[in-house]
Order: sequence, then structure tokens, then C-alpha cells
Amino acid sequence: MSEATVRAQIKSTLSGVSGIGTVHDYERTSRSPATYLELMRPGGESGSLVNGWTIRRRSTMSQRSSTNVLIRRTHRFEINGIYGPVDDDAASERTFQALLESIWAAFKSDYTVGGTCENSGQIQIEDVDFLEFHETLYHVAALSIECVERATA
Repeated sequence: MSEATVRAQIKSTLSGVSGIGTVHDYERTSRSPATYLELMRPGGESGSLVNGWTIRRRSTMSQRSSTNVLIRRTHRFEINGIYGPVDDDAASERTFQALLESIWAAFKSDYTVGGTCENSGQIQIEDVDFLEFHETLYHVAALSIECVERATA
């Protein structure tokens, strides 16, 4: 399978998580904070809730087998999320942490990532933090997963 196929399956798995919001299969950017936040709103709808996730490849390592017939490519994908605004009265921290656990659960037993790769590591929750963006505080997280693709030389 290709990197694009694996990425599409990661998006599909993420999209199936209850409460996930909008999922983009590439890193979204904008010079305008307001435009960026609109991209991260579920369904692109106006309102206050931001719940957006992006997927991007960070690196790919390739290794030949001893017979030079097989190549294993290990793709490292990064998944970034923004959620909020932070609402202490509504315990938004708990909601966000529960969402991260739901993402982990969606990937924990699917070691072939929907049959798109030979093997994968467990999804890692690399960083959970807050980010002040456009004068508002949001929950943010960075996750990663390594997926091994098998290719012929």
C-alpha cells in the first residue's frame, strides 16, 4: 500500500471516533486566525466550538531486506488536534482527555490500520497542552503513529 492509502485509513479511523469533530488529511494553515479556526470547526459551521484534527507525515524510513527484493517503509504520521475554547466550568479538560482516550482505543487493536500496512505501533499521545490562539485558550494535542508499509524493490 502507499503512504496516501495509509493516511486515508488513519483519517477514516479518526472520523469514526465519537465526538471527533472535523478531520483533515493534511496540515491546514492560514495567515488569518479567524480563517484557521473556521477550518477547525466541525462541518465548517460557524459557532464557538473548535474541534479539528489534522494528519501529516513527519518522516519515512526505508530499509531493504537482506535479499534486496523487499523494502519496508516506516511512515511516522503526526496527528494534531485543537479543541475548545477551554471552559473550566464545563470541565472541558475532562472532555478533551476522554476524546484522546477514545482515539487511542480506536487504534489499539488495529495493528494493520485497516489492512493498509503490514504492521503499526501503538498510537502515542505525545503532548497535551493549552494554546492561546486569537486571544482565546484552547486544548491542543499532538499524537503519532508509525506504520510499516511493505513494498517490492
